[in-house]
Amino acid sequence: MSDNISLKATWNQDTLPAGDQTSLAYLLLDIKQDGISSTSAGSGGAQPLNLSLVLDTSGSMGGAKIQNLKKAVEWVIDHLSPQDTIAITLFDDEVHPLVSGTKVHDRKALLAEVDAIKEAGGTAMSKGLAVGLEEAIKGQGQGVVSRIVLLTDGQTWGDGEQCIELAARAGAAGIPVTALGVGAEEDWSIELLDGIAGESGGNVDYIAKPEEIAETFETTLRAMQATTARNLRLTFSPAGGVSARAVYRVAPVISRLWPSMEPSGVATRDSEPTAQPQTGGEATSLTLPLGDIQSADGQTLLYEVVVPARKPGSYRLARVLLEYETSGAGNSKGDTTLDLVVDFATGAGKGPGNPRVMNSVEKATTFKLQTRALQASMVGDAAAATRNLRAAATRLLNMGESELADAAEKEAQKIEDEGQVSAAATKKLTFDTRKLSATETARLKE
Repeated sequence: MSDNISLKATWNQDTLPAGDQTSLAYLLLDIKQDGISSTSAGSGGAQPLNLSLVLDTSGSMGGAKIQNLKKAVEWVIDHLSPQDTIAITLFDDEVHPLVSGTKVHDRKALLAEVDAIKEAGGTAMSKGLAVGLEEAIKGQGQGVVSRIVLLTDGQTWGDGEQCIELAARAGAAGIPVTALGVGAEEDWSIELLDGIAGESGGNVDYIAKPEEIAETFETTLRAMQATTARNLRLTFSPAGGVSARAVYRVAPVISRLWPSMEPSGVATRDSEPTAQPQTGGEATSLTLPLGDIQSADGQTLLYEVVVPARKPGSYRLARVLLEYETSGAGNSKGDTTLDLVVDFATGAGKGPGNPRVMNSVEKATTFKLQTRALQASMVGDAAAATRNLRAAATRLLNMGESELADAAEKEAQKIEDEGQVSAAATKKLTFDTRKLSATETARLKE
């Protein structure tokens, strides 16, 4: 229907090995909007924005955190246009709607509402997320860029599954969630925020210090204003016998898209609406929400693909369908398809592989090792946590990331010596590793 967004497939080998055994191949899929430069991508803002803020105001948010949060929200209000819509929902152990979705006309009244925010109570995230999602859905419209920003500094109790379900609803509605965890030593769950971001097609980030809240809100708003395509949904439809074992987003930041993780660490999404398998014969298609394109660099996905035995020849392993909505004038819907046709030959696949693909595999594997280390530390398995961190350190060192490798080794040693993980060091290490792709892109542009 439209070729505004291009898909480019790169396999780890130009020719895959023929033979009588099932094998694993790696597919790097680049998604970019044609005609968008690094300068034009940041010059958006013509399309109206629909921003729903869902903010933790529990007792632990007192002091510098609540004060910096209020300043950040005030900055956002000052930098929205009259065509934009904002909703503000507060939650502690109950939900407190502060501002129902409204156009930004009376800034003085909005700022007064924000100035009156106070902290109190415990943390019941799902209650706030449910109201925030309702507000975001009400504010949707043709050509409107919608997003939920969820901020918390604590562990929500007993409602993690409800949060994941609400995030899946947001993803199905084309509303990505930016999930923000505040505080280095606080007990907010990386796994839960990962699940919320993944299910909605959004992203997750870490705010180490209260003073950094405003900068993060500014980055989020600028990204919304720079949106070039919205509500991306990617369907991978394999041929018989072919299947996707795992899917990672490796740029702009690293995250696992499928299978996702519940707060308990149990893999999910095999039956979630946003990634519902559709069986036809032996093939199972997988649809994932990818949120928006907010830069000229687009998004890059890494698929781990299980390939059945093949005789020498050329085969179509899968078809990829990308559906999306364009921003700006027209606000049309579009889609683009790509057939993944690969050659198989006897004796192929013995070389080192495509360097860019294998570099992405290394990054995804490092991410996986760190995730395993975090899960192991949460259940008190110091040996597994140490083993996975040291394996991650080795891979980071091989990638030339000596500072991150040293941090991983120090954290492993701390667990070995003290039997416990450092919350602050773990969060910094985890999120710095996820941003390896963004760091590399910045270096290439210099």
